[in-house]
Amino acid sequence: MKKLTGFKKGETCHIKSIQGDSRFIGRISSMGLTTGSEIQIVQNGFGMPMLLFSHDTLIAISKKEAGRIMAQKIEESYE
Repeated sequence: MKKLTGFKKGETCHIKSIQGDSRFIGRISSMGLTTGSEIQIVQNGFGMPMLLFSHDTLIAISKKEAGRIMAQKIEESYE
């Protein structure tokens, strides 16, 4: 498990926890980023906000906000 900022473009992960006060958690949750949500990293460039794709929605959050979200990478398996 690592901070959302540690993931690269194209990786998919599940949100494991969101750290912060109730106002921050409420705001992030209202965007659809909740514990257990599957998200794909669309952009994670230097000096730019992170772009995430979740629940058929493209979401932009700051690096500071992304640093408060812990997630785990989904390992793709091909059978």
